[in-house]
Amino acid sequence: MVAPASIERFSSVATAERAASGFRKAGVAILDDLWTAERIASFRACLATSLPHLFVRKDEGLGGAQHVGDDRYVVPLAVTAAMDCSDLILHPAVVAMATEVLGPDWVFDAIGVIVSWPGASDQHIHRDGPSLFAEAAIDAILPAYAATVSIPLQNNDAMAGTTAFWPGSQRSASSMIASEPEAPDLPAGSCAMWNFRIRHRGLGNRGQQPRLLLYLTICRRFWTDAFNFEPGRNAKLTIDADLLAALPEDQRARFLRAEAR
Repeated sequence: MVAPASIERFSSVATAERAASGFRKAGVAILDDLWTAERIASFRACLATSLPHLFVRKDEGLGGAQHVGDDRYVVPLAVTAAMDCSDLILHPAVVAMATEVLGPDWVFDAIGVIVSWPGASDQHIHRDGPSLFAEAAIDAILPAYAATVSIPLQNNDAMAGTTAFWPGSQRSASSMIASEPEAPDLPAGSCAMWNFRIRHRGLGNRGQQPRLLLYLTICRRFWTDAFNFEPGRNAKLTIDADLLAALPEDQRARFLRAEAR
C-alpha cells in the first residue's frame, strides 16, 4: 500500500498548479503569507463589534448557528460593507487554486465563522460532506466536487488549537482510520483548503481566547450543500447588494447563489 502524501505548504507566490497538485495528493494544502497580521486582526475586530456573541460562551445570540461540537459553533456571516471580507475570500491565490481543483466556474455555496471557545474539546472525526455515489464506491477516483477554505483569525497552534487531517482519506470509502493524523499550525495570514471528503477534526482550544475561523464552502456548479444546512433556518450565503454590484464581473459570478440584500 502506498503511504498517503503529507500535507504541503505553499507560499503566496507558488503556482496554482503546484498547490493544486498537493491538494489532490493529500486532500488538503496550505497557502501561507496571503494577508498581513494587521489585516486579519482588523477583520477579527470587526467581528467583535458586529457579532459580539462570538466572543462570549453562551448560546444566546447565536441565531442560525449550528452546534458542531463541545463549545464549538458554525455561525453564518453576511458579507456587508461593515464586514467586507472580499479581499480575504477572493484573494488571487485562493481563486487560482480553487479554479485548478474545481474548474473555472466554481462558486461560493456558504460563508461563515467557526468559533471554538476556550475549553472546547477535540471535535469528532468527520467529513464535511457525503460521497456522491456511495453505492458505487467510486469517489476514490473522482475529483473534488467541493472544498472548504479555512482562514484563521488568530494563530492556530497547539494552544489555541488547529485542525487535524488524515491525508489521503478523501480517496477511501472506509470509515476505518489506520494512519496517524497531521495537525499543522496555521498562522494568521495563511489558509487551508481541503477536499470535502477528507477526514478531519478540529482540535481543542487550550487557550484563553475564542478561536475564530472564517470559512468558505466552494464547489462546482452542479452541487450544493444539502447535508449541513436546514432550508429556512440556516443562512448559507448573503451579501450586501451594493457591495455585490461593485465587484468586477468575474468576482460577482462567484456569488451566483447569494441572496443579495
